[in-house]
Amino acid sequence: MFSVTESLANTLFSVSNIVLIAGAAAVLIGTIGAIAMGSAKEQFSNERISTNEVETARAREAAASANARAEEARLELAKFRAPRLLSEGQIEAIAERVRRFKNVRFDMSVITGDPEAMTLLRLIAASLQRAGWEWIEWNHPHGPFMTVYKFPDTPNIGQGGGIRSGVGR
Repeated sequence: MFSVTESLANTLFSVSNIVLIAGAAAVLIGTIGAIAMGSAKEQFSNERISTNEVETARAREAAASANARAEEARLELAKFRAPRLLSEGQIEAIAERVRRFKNVRFDMSVITGDPEAMTLLRLIAASLQRAGWEWIEWNHPHGPFMTVYKFPDTPNIGQGGGIRSGVGR
């Protein structure tokens, strides 16, 4: 095949065995390294997963807390926006306080476009009527008033502001 001397063949054989042994050692070292570093890598991955799970739990707690605060704020805003009303007890208490001025005539006016003011006006008027006061048509102090509100079974309500009564006149 080749023209190689015995001495060269022995040398090449020895070198090949050394390379083969070195290669096997490299494969062994590479295998041990891959297994060891795979395990180390898995440990780091598990630590990252644990850290991420802790951070996720904290973020969920923070989100739940923020959602709870937002709900509280929404409820407070709803209370703030809720129309003010008089309870039956408050209506009766007002009537009781002014009952001694029985037979007073009064008219009422309200601010334009304020449904809460209109509701309160009607509740206050109910209190006064319960006390024996007489609700009369709106009579502007400086002459006829052009704009009035009208509800069934109530006198006209002026568009403006205030309540006037015959007390002190």
